[in-house]
Amino acid sequence: MARTTECGLLIKMISDSIARLSNNDLRENGLTLSQLRYLTYLYEHGDAPVPYKALEAHFHVAQPTVVGVLRRLVDKGLVTTLHGRGNAKLAALTAQGRLQCERSEDSRRATEERLLASLSEEDRARFEQMLRSVCHSLHIEA
Repeated sequence: MARTTECGLLIKMISDSIARLSNNDLRENGLTLSQLRYLTYLYEHGDAPVPYKALEAHFHVAQPTVVGVLRRLVDKGLVTTLHGRGNAKLAALTAQGRLQCERSEDSRRATEERLLASLSEEDRARFEQMLRSVCHSLHIEA
């Protein structure tokens, strides 16, 4: 197979590999990486319910996508939904959802370590800075 110097393709290949590793780890808990990202976002907001609109904006997805992901998480007992002012839909973690996030952090750290294993501490810091610089140039919040 020919080697590529196309950075976009390399980034995609790395992203796909991370997703595959993560989904394999999460499968035993009946979760997907996408679902875990939603749980993590809610976890980062503590006990404050998060408007669906905030999830749409953060994940750059349409309302039906948010509704579908949250419905599956509600079915698993990890998220609860509420109605706020003006009938705005809100989502919050359950105690079980909070526990799942805490357990998943170990798996996330292991995947991150595997990703960066071949880099020295100095290279890791430079790599992160370069990734942040690329995100900045593409107007991506990181």
